Amino acid sequence: MGKELPDILLIEDEESHVELIRRAFEESEFQAQLLIATTLAAAREHLEFPPVELDLVIADWRLPDGDALDLVRSAKQHLPIIVMTSHGNERVAVEAIRAGALDYVVKSEYILADMPHIAERAIQQWQLMNEHTEMESSLRKNEEMLRTVVNNAPLVLFALDHEGRFTLSEGRGLSILNLHPGEMVGRSVEEIYARSPAMIDSIYRALKGQAHSKVIDVSGIQLDSWFSPVQDIDGRPQGVIGVSTDVTARMQAEEQLQNALRQLSEAYEATIEGWAKALELRERETAGHSRRVVELTLELARRMGIPEEQMQAVRYGALLHDIGKLAVPDHILLKPSSLSEDEWIIMRQHPIYSMQLLSGIAYLRSAIDIPYNHHESLDGTGYPRGLKGDEIPLSARIFAAVDVWDALTSDRPYRLAWSREATLTHICRQSGTKFDPQVVKVFTEIIQSPPWDRWPEIHEVADKD
Repeated sequence: MGKELPDILLIEDEESHVELIRRAFEESEFQAQLLIATTLAAAREHLEFPPVELDLVIADWRLPDGDALDLVRSAKQHLPIIVMTSHGNERVAVEAIRAGALDYVVKSEYILADMPHIAERAIQQWQLMNEHTEMESSLRKNEEMLRTVVNNAPLVLFALDHEGRFTLSEGRGLSILNLHPGEMVGRSVEEIYARSPAMIDSIYRALKGQAHSKVIDVSGIQLDSWFSPVQDIDGRPQGVIGVSTDVTARMQAEEQLQNALRQLSEAYEATIEGWAKALELRERETAGHSRRVVELTLELARRMGIPEEQMQAVRYGALLHDIGKLAVPDHILLKPSSLSEDEWIIMRQHPIYSMQLLSGIAYLRSAIDIPYNHHESLDGTGYPRGLKGDEIPLSARIFAAVDVWDALTSDRPYRLAWSREATLTHICRQSGTKFDPQVVKVFTEIIQSPPWDRWPEIHEVADKD
């Protein structure tokens, strides 16, 4: 049974900072058991003789009895560590990451108050990294097993005359056929391989001059066999030479490896779907939003010429477009009325949070374009970077139109859904300013053709399902 609450060790000698972080955890929905150490010596006591199994360490760089980098170097194999630095200490931050820290933050009142969200993301990232490492380790074991089978495969070396009688038979692999070296010599191929018509046929094909290779079943054993005709100077067939390798174990290992890869892919897919669902459950009013925008985004992306091999990244990006909102406090994300300017500043950070989360996951790096850039505008007035025109990745320009379309045609606590006509007019009016004109053109063609011309009815049925 897992622990009820994660245990976090905070190493900080500044009393006011400790109090600010402690209060932030007390007020946060993310509940954790917070342990405090004010020196490196006290921290090492927690690490060497832990009263509890720690899930995360948050350490100030500069402490009364040294700096936290020594702690990072000694504990990096066991625990995720976040190092806190002061402004102007970017060099220390870089050293911390190189030493093995999971992340670093630059101290500010906002960052310290946001420490529960930072800690929650760090623990989730560490868990994902460990899961990924375990999956890779499992795959490596399968690959090593496959390599062992190949390197130690028993072989059968053979030669036959032009009448199909064996003149040579050598190799450890003869035991597979319950034979001993030389026992095949003088016997016909029909006698030795009476239970394998495929082997007989392959040998006679080689006798007719056709060199080839084939995996052949011989009494349940899979033999990867290579056949080459032997001819005299005038091209007349003189016999066949060949080699057979028992690949039964290798083929079984390959099947296991394919199953492992399929399971890994399914695990990735389930994780991504779970993240998207978790965000929808948190926001409540946007239930079904991620699923709906994915299908329409993929249709628009194909018509805009994005290659099929890039569609998986587009799909993941659309599903996870707002994943950074997991780091936005509930009182802002779930506020039923308009946000204040200060609240908007925090809300506009969610694309950056998305980028930071996804960039640390190798198989999702190609999907960052949409989560990071879908709030950019063609005229440069968007966020978080104020990109213009073609500076915005095409997939993000495509998704921006779909996202606004679904948002406006869906009910929200603070307004009813817009009509199709009003929403389409709104998008067309912003063509060239917020939206890419070519994207708007193709989007309009799609949304006015079946089955998209029945939106939002089609997604209402899907949501009920």
